Amino acid sequence: TGVTIWLVETGHGLVALAVAHAAAGCLEIAAKTWFAFRIVPGLGLSFARPDRLAVRALLGYGGWAVFTSVAMILTWQTDPIVIGLALGPAAVTHFAQPGSLAAQARAILWAACRVLAPAAGALEARGDRTQLSQLLVQACRAMLLLYGPILAYLLALGDPFLDAWLGAGFRGESVAVLA
Repeated sequence: TGVTIWLVETGHGLVALAVAHAAAGCLEIAAKTWFAFRIVPGLGLSFARPDRLAVRALLGYGGWAVFTSVAMILTWQTDPIVIGLALGPAAVTHFAQPGSLAAQARAILWAACRVLAPAAGALEARGDRTQLSQLLVQACRAMLLLYGPILAYLLALGDPFLDAWLGAGFRGESVAVLA
């Protein structure tokens, strides 16, 4: 965040922001890789041919996870394109700013899902449907406790919040685009 603010304040362009974002992503991957090798002593890289059953198992879960992630990205990234084509580029801002509130709230749910997926997968692999059902019920209750107040706040006070955050004129235009 600090680098982004510095780049914007010093007049660097969009390319510099993209390079900084890519560099931060590479650093994140490098750090996670380093920690993984530190935490799991037997972990190593091999260029041997992978076991077909292991590949099938990984792609069985991973394929759906990737598909879901790509679908979510496409869903939220194509909306601005369609809005821009239909209503003009200025309307995209009126969608993106209020839409970021929903995206931030949704990020809480996705983070929780990423945490619960390995536990649910382990229960499914053991065939423990009772424990899996209990996990899902408890997770839904926890998500409702976490997400419910955020959703209620946005529904009840979303308009005044947009007024305070973006200004009354901006909010009015946003409502027209989001409707």
